[in-house]
Amino acid sequence: CHGLSLILEQISRNDFQSIWEADTRVVDTLYPRLLMLLDDSHDPVRMATCTALQHFLRLAYNPCEEGPTCRLGVSSLEEITSSLIIQLDDPDAEIRRHVAEVFTTLLDIQRSDSNNCDNIAQSTEMKSKVIEMMDDKFRTAFKS
Repeated sequence: CHGLSLILEQISRNDFQSIWEADTRVVDTLYPRLLMLLDDSHDPVRMATCTALQHFLRLAYNPCEEGPTCRLGVSSLEEITSSLIIQLDDPDAEIRRHVAEVFTTLLDIQRSDSNNCDNIAQSTEMKSKVIEMMDDKFRTAFKS
C-alpha cells in the first residue's frame, strides 16, 4: 500500500484523469480496495492506506476552469466517509490521526467545491448526517 501511495503522490492529476477516462474500472476498483485495507490487521498498512486514500481523493477532485468537480459520486463519498468514521473508534491514536487527515482532505475538497456541490455532500440531509456521525467520533477519538 505504501508503493501505491507513492505512485498516487507522483502521478499528475491530468494523467490520473486520462487513466480514469480510458478505463473507469481501473480507478473504480481502487478506492473499494483501499477501504478494505483500512481493516488490515497491521497498523503500518492501515496508515499507508490512509495516505494513499488522501492522494486518491486529491486526484479524483478536478479543479478545472469550467468549475471544480469530483469524479466520485455521492454514494462513493458516503461509503468512504462511513468507513473512515468506523476507523475513528480505533484504540491507536496514530491510526485516528491518519484517519482525521483523510477527513481533512475530504473537507478541503468540499470547501473548494462549495459553488458546485453536485458530487460532494450535495444535500443538506447528507451534510447533517455526516456532521452528526463525525461529531461524537471526533470527540472520543482525540481525547487520548
